[in-house]
Amino acid sequence: MKMFRLVAFLILFPGILPAQADSGQIARFKQDSIVLTGLLDDAVSTIVPGPILQRSKATYLDGYGVVMSIEVALEPPRNPFSGVKVPSEVRRLSAQRRIALKEKAVELLQNQVAGLGSVAPDEWVAIVIHMLNTNPADLPDLPTQLVVAAKKQDVVDLDSGAIAPRVFRDRIKFREH
Repeated sequence: MKMFRLVAFLILFPGILPAQADSGQIARFKQDSIVLTGLLDDAVSTIVPGPILQRSKATYLDGYGVVMSIEVALEPPRNPFSGVKVPSEVRRLSAQRRIALKEKAVELLQNQVAGLGSVAPDEWVAIVIHMLNTNPADLPDLPTQLVVAAKKQDVVDLDSGAIAPRVFRDRIKFREH
């Protein structure tokens, strides 16, 4: 009789159990996102000149995983009170900073993703870096976004030694556009 009541209860109120599981995952995501966004802000602020234009934010997408975004300027805008940089210097510095941002994003994913309780092994963690072009005359072809994404299982495999760092690096998705 008790089993019949339990089955009838679950049939009449099917949304109760998934809602409890979702609230637990949401709580874990909130904790994870505070740590991740702080680490991303700290890492990026060491690379870009001046302040971060928009501090990092994180969101959880069902079926994908976590997406973090941040907005930066790779080079401060020209102003009459600062020293004049030639266009080639602006391009060189911006290219160096893009490479450094990409490496920091990989390092952050490599060091932090395995411990995320809110991300399933088959889900991804992506870092989207929006790059504001403050000197379009010097950088006419600067991409507006850099996306670096890694699957949690690949990071876990790297940590356990199941895959080599080179294999992990090949599995990371990079996109600039």
